[in-house]
Amino acid sequence: MYKQPRLFIILGLAGVLVAPALSGAIELHVTTDVVTLEGVTLGGEVAIAWAGKTHGVVPFSSWDTSVICDDDRDGTIVLSGLKPAALGGSIWAIADITSGIAAAYHLRGSLGTTVNITQQALESGGTLEPSQTISAPGGRVSLLLVRPGVGAWHTEVYDGTENDHDGAQDHIVMTKAALLAPAGRAPSAPASTQTHDVVIGLDSRGMIVTITTIS
Repeated sequence: MYKQPRLFIILGLAGVLVAPALSGAIELHVTTDVVTLEGVTLGGEVAIAWAGKTHGVVPFSSWDTSVICDDDRDGTIVLSGLKPAALGGSIWAIADITSGIAAAYHLRGSLGTTVNITQQALESGGTLEPSQTISAPGGRVSLLLVRPGVGAWHTEVYDGTENDHDGAQDHIVMTKAALLAPAGRAPSAPASTQTHDVVIGLDSRGMIVTITTIS
């Protein structure tokens, strides 16, 4: 099985605290090997996690976590050079780091057919109180913690391994917030989550997205 190399793009972060408005306001569009995100904060950054897999003579999986800036301040971010075979059937989770707006999409069938699964992701993730740990369902999970106006932190956790802090192979991964890696110019990871934080889990094995709000 081939795993596409992971890439984390280092970029600056905004510094104004804004309570998140969790809705599907960020739109995702696909044409062949290009993904376009619309509705992001002008000049802001977005945290993106996605995963795709193809089945055939040589099956492979691709997954990536990145932070990308709207450098030209037009509210649109374009990702190009992606593998069309991996994009078909892929899942996407996006969070605007400035506003806290989060969205999730599933590309079904032929390229260009996008389904907004934000509501399902929100219902699956639910709402939690502040904690020193973050968690999400899955076997190989990209975890993102977004604090609106402050920054984003990330890690990847495999269920039942030493970095899965619940100590069990139970299709739930857990890690300490303080151990997350900062994205770009984000400060060191916080010791715990706080109200208005957004936690995204993207399981690249089960192809599941969860969006959890902290309140």
